Amino acid sequence: MNEWELPEGLPPGRLAGSLWVSRECLPDVYTRWRSFLGDPALEPLLLRGFQPPATVRQNINVPPEWLKRNLGRPWHSGELEEPTDPSLIDQVDPATLLKRWWRQKFGRQGWRGLAPAEPAGPDPAQFAAQIESTSLLKGDDAFLGLVPAPNSAAALALSGWISRRGQIHEDAALLRSWQQRFGVRLCALRIDTLTLSVAWPPRSLETARLLAAEHLAYNDNVARDHLDDYAAELIDAPTWDFWWD
Repeated sequence: MNEWELPEGLPPGRLAGSLWVSRECLPDVYTRWRSFLGDPALEPLLLRGFQPPATVRQNINVPPEWLKRNLGRPWHSGELEEPTDPSLIDQVDPATLLKRWWRQKFGRQGWRGLAPAEPAGPDPAQFAAQIESTSLLKGDDAFLGLVPAPNSAAALALSGWISRRGQIHEDAALLRSWQQRFGVRLCALRIDTLTLSVAWPPRSLETARLLAAEHLAYNDNVARDHLDDYAAELIDAPTWDFWWD
């Protein structure tokens, strides 16, 4: 799906496959993003540009022209894939996928299966809209993105974002499982980062431990040596962040 009817009143932007992205970072991007959260046919995204980690910026004199040139990555730099058919999501069983990823890292020991679903609570779109913008933007500028999709999993598949873990329909299948069990919503993307809001986070440490193992199977940068500590952080957490080096 490379052509679709754009909403009126958008700032200047461009289509990259099925993803519409604003031409510039927007000072009111959070307000604009929030205004689309209730649209049943569109998924809005906060698209952050590439920046080196804060520790690097503090210790190395990064030229301003380098930062400006890289701010548009990957949204304006041709570093996106062709949209993936969301129907491929149905071919992936998240439990089997995570078990395979876990065994690739740790062998046959330690995998206990998926965390049980939490009872449905607040509407995920309304919950995401109430999160403070700094929790999602982390102080970085952001472009506005729109994808013609009915949910976050389909939006991820169509976005052209390149998976750091496997194939993008596998990431999307996992995201859909978390949508169903924990009310997550895809909020923000960067070239190496994925941020989700979590409307129904785990309430118990036991559920959080199982979920922490899912996160570790998906992403190496969660604390493998202190998994119980990480699990405790997931209890009532309003957002999850995954990043790849």
